[in-house]
Amino acid sequence: MEEHTVNDDFEHYIAYSNLCDISAEERDLRFHAYKAAWEPCTDNKDKLIVTQALKIEEAEIALKSYKASHRSIYNIIYCIGGPLNDNILMFNKKQMCVFAEIASFLD
Repeated sequence: MEEHTVNDDFEHYIAYSNLCDISAEERDLRFHAYKAAWEPCTDNKDKLIVTQALKIEEAEIALKSYKASHRSIYNIIYCIGGPLNDNILMFNKKQMCVFAEIASFLD
């Protein structure tokens, strides 16, 4: 069985953070902090803790991105002139049903 290394996490972290709203500099700073914590670890338990901390950081980045997307979608649907507000753009009933379905997922 091949041993898991910090570089495996680094490649995964780069691929994941490219999908999120995080700068390359911030991504690298965060990862190098984890790498510094990882390298002196000789115990698998310590390595597991560092790996879990990295995964928690990824989850926090994703959550921040999802919340921003949620706010944007909500604002588009319910803004002044929006389809589920006063419908100034005059969407038809079928289109309004689609927006209502999307809005149901936001609640």
